[in-house]
Amino acid sequence: NNIGGGFHPATTDPVVAVDYYNYLRGVWRDNTAMKYGGNGHSSGGGLGVECNYMFPGDSDPLGWGTGGMQQATWSEVTENNVPWDRRFIMSAGPFTFQPGAVNSMMVGVLWARDMNGDNITAISKLQAASDRAQEVADECFASFSVGISKYTLKNHNISVFPNPFVTFTDVYFDNNELEKPINVEVYGMNGNIILKDQVQGDLYRINRNNLPSGVYFIRVIAADKAVLTTKKIVAY
Repeated sequence: NNIGGGFHPATTDPVVAVDYYNYLRGVWRDNTAMKYGGNGHSSGGGLGVECNYMFPGDSDPLGWGTGGMQQATWSEVTENNVPWDRRFIMSAGPFTFQPGAVNSMMVGVLWARDMNGDNITAISKLQAASDRAQEVADECFASFSVGISKYTLKNHNISVFPNPFVTFTDVYFDNNELEKPINVEVYGMNGNIILKDQVQGDLYRINRNNLPSGVYFIRVIAADKAVLTTKKIVAY
């Protein structure tokens, strides 16, 4: 979204519910699809193919966002856009849910800065941060159920409270079938392991101590090395 004088009304902030829904689908307020190039709208040079992503730069060489049709680099820089107040909406799907179904999603918004460069050189740092975030997500969440054959565990069997926390948080193992010891690991956002311990009981306390404020991940591993669950915790 480009907010400010001189922009087409169809590219401004959503107002009614259908505007929000259309933006989630990549459709402007005048019911036209986002187009590759310009500002994504036909009034501002958006005359290419329909696209799912605005200003991908060189991050989509295979054309995932344009139906497999490879495109030239498209960014705010190549279009020489005037800096202004930018807004954006992220979405995923569409999904089909059965009655009572639940789907959990984690969305990350990355930020990076090159202290010795400018906004352009910071892009490479942002791309590196994106790659690392994907690696951490793959490592922590890709194999929840791998190797778990003797348990019928669900996430509510292992809970963390309080979360977010200030002084401590407790991990509860509410399942008598769990074979001990249970391994608990705490990771930082960059994938570094901060804490690793074994638990014989039904509760494990993580004290804040010198843990900086931020987001961390707890991984719970069974005695047979199966990853039972991974949970996000926030230290204030």
